[in-house]
Amino acid sequence: MKYFALTLAFILAAGSSQNAQAGPFGFDTKSLINPADKYSYCSSYDDDNLLVYCSNAPRPHPYIGSYVIAFIDDIGMCSIIGMTESEITWPQIKLKTDNLAKLVKRKYGEWNDKIDKFPNRDHSNLIKEGESTYGYIWGFDRVINGIESIYILTVSSQISGTLETFSTGMSYSTPLAGKCGEYLDDSF
Repeated sequence: MKYFALTLAFILAAGSSQNAQAGPFGFDTKSLINPADKYSYCSSYDDDNLLVYCSNAPRPHPYIGSYVIAFIDDIGMCSIIGMTESEITWPQIKLKTDNLAKLVKRKYGEWNDKIDKFPNRDHSNLIKEGESTYGYIWGFDRVINGIESIYILTVSSQISGTLETFSTGMSYSTPLAGKCGEYLDDSF
């Protein structure tokens, strides 16, 4: 019985340390295994296998509908982006973006920059696609929980000239993002 309790304690401690190392949305930012090979709900997104699309996450967020991971073999995970697209109104998406920022602020502290490039909004003033951006940026002096920087950005899109949609992304960059950028620069 004594050995069983000790073994159970080691298993629980090992499990909790693995969870403590998990990055955004529960993805392991330190793994050298391509997420498309590791998770059944992830698959390669492009011909070069640099982007991995995931329909779910180990620890999904209720606001997020899909996840895109930039991953380079022999380097590792560069970034994780949680994406949501919505046809809700501007005040609703702004509130949702602000709520996401509050959640991130609780874990990572105050943001470094806030972007508010949305013109005065009214129903007669629909804007051109990509013209407006709203969000928050965190940049860290040191790596926190395997993360170097965080962006929460909402951009506008226009469909058929009348229906406006908003896409919000939560982007987490790992310390490998610089190496990934160098790799991509050398590749093209």
